[in-house]
Formats: sequence, structure tokens, C-alpha cells
Amino acid sequence: NQAIAVIGLSISRNLLYLVQNCATSAEYYQALRRHFERTAGATVYHLLAKFFDLTMTETSSMEQHLKTFSELTDQLHAIGQDLSEQVRVAVLLRSLPDRYAIVRTSLQMKGDALTMAETMEALKTEEMNIKMGARRNGGASASADQHVRLRHARYDERTRVGQKNERKRTRH
Repeated sequence: NQAIAVIGLSISRNLLYLVQNCATSAEYYQALRRHFERTAGATVYHLLAKFFDLTMTETSSMEQHLKTFSELTDQLHAIGQDLSEQVRVAVLLRSLPDRYAIVRTSLQMKGDALTMAETMEALKTEEMNIKMGARRNGGASASADQHVRLRHARYDERTRVGQKNERKRTRH
């Protein structure tokens, strides 16, 4: 009876409905355990869904995105959901917007297994490069798509020049 009294006084009023029909301390314990195990399962699901759905917005900084990412991994760790470094790296790279396409592809093609530290450092460096490119371009955002188009334009120009020179040589 003393254990029942202690349990009854220890739980919140809004949870008393869980134990109202319990007669023994073991029944109290089981009723509370069932409830909180379900809640813990929902928390695990919610955090995992939030982790795997994480995406960096076009307006957020890499520092803020990495902070959010680290907070989620810490929360998952706290509830016993430890994800391998390989999974964390893959999820982080997948969460990036298109302006990080070049560095994402470069990191994915790296032969060795990536560490979180290497990945985070590369992403911070890329953000600085993007910002520096934007400053050089008069404040315009230097997206990965723009970089790819610029490379294609340069390649096309070299090809045209090469074809002109080839035609000149064959005429003479």
C-alpha cells in the first residue's frame, strides 16, 4: 500500500486515468510502463522521420543546418538510436540544396569512407566558396547549376575554337 501511495503521488494528475483500476504496485508499474513504452516508440519514430526528412533550406546557413543535424543525432543517441557514421554522412549529403551539388558529388565519389568531421569541414569550406563567388559576382548567388552551365559554356567555346582552327588547317 505504501508503494501504491508513493506511485500515486508521484505521477501527474493528467496520468491518473492510467492507474485508476490498478490494485497492486505491480499493476501500477505495468500500466505506466505500457503507456510510456508506446510514447517512447512514437518519439523514436518521430525523431527518425525528422532526421531522414531533414533538408537545408536555400536561405539557411550551413552552420545552422549542421547545428540542427547534430541536435537530431544527439536526441536519437539519447534514446538509444545510434546511427552509423556512414548513414549520418549519407543523410547529411542528401539533405543539401542544389547549390551544394558539386561538393556533394565530389564527396560521394571519394573512394574512402567519409567521416562526419571531413564532410562537415568540406561543407563549411564550400559555403565560404559560394559566398566568395557571390561577392565576386556582384552579390549574385553562385549556385551549382550556374557553375555547371559556366563549365559547359567554356567547353563549348573551346570546342568551337578548336573546330575553327581544324577547318583552317585542312583548307591550307
